[in-house]
Amino acid sequence: MVPNLHGGPVGYDHVEYYYMPDIDAFYYVPRQQYIYMNRGRWVFTTVLPPRFRSFDFNTGYKVVVNEPRPYYNARMYRTKYANYKGRHDQEIIRNSHDSKYFENKGHPEYKNWKREHDQRGGNEGRGRGRGNNGRGNGKSRG
Repeated sequence: MVPNLHGGPVGYDHVEYYYMPDIDAFYYVPRQQYIYMNRGRWVFTTVLPPRFRSFDFNTGYKVVVNEPRPYYNARMYRTKYANYKGRHDQEIIRNSHDSKYFENKGHPEYKNWKREHDQRGGNEGRGRGRGNNGRGNGKSRG
């Protein structure tokens, strides 16, 4: 199952990977691939194996990682985020009440935002580049 990306944590305008301490695995957002270790090799797949069946992407803790091939540093992530296993208190985009997330199609307020946006002509904010190739500074939009 491909995760609902609106289940990502609030506060980021760009994400390459998520590290998920509950299952000691990564998720590569651009290719919608899980990356996990199996018999000493990294496996890249769009579906998690049965051993991860109970993991819920929307409630499991996700660490945003914006570095190339972070699985090469898996030991560091495993150690650094070991205390995050079992945590389910991370606010996700879909549940945020911050209006900046309403423009995301997966947000429950999207239809209201879209209706208001269309009524205003929909041109506000257009033509204003976000800079940094659309990546922003790592904290702001979701």
